[in-house]
Amino acid sequence: MAWSTAHRALIALANQWLPEPEPTRVLGIDETRARSVRWVLEEAGWTRSNPWMTSFVNADPTLPGHLLGLTPGRSGACVIDWLALQTPAFRPASTWS
Repeated sequence: MAWSTAHRALIALANQWLPEPEPTRVLGIDETRARSVRWVLEEAGWTRSNPWMTSFVNADPTLPGHLLGLTPGRSGACVIDWLALQTPAFRPASTWS
């Protein structure tokens, strides 16, 4: 099984099991390289895989930090997309760090 197939299945299951992130006063955002660059053969031909993940954490210094979510990529667009998936109460409560 391809890594991308397993990853999509993991994300789908995690979204079912994990609760919605609680609003946080300080939202920490960081990107992490998940692995080295790879080329994947798909029906349309060879494509370059994107090994980056963006993580979102509770960065409020008065509370224990914890992971709120992950999204593939490392662009402003992936951050905007992840924030758009959160509850309306989550978005205005957070400031970015």
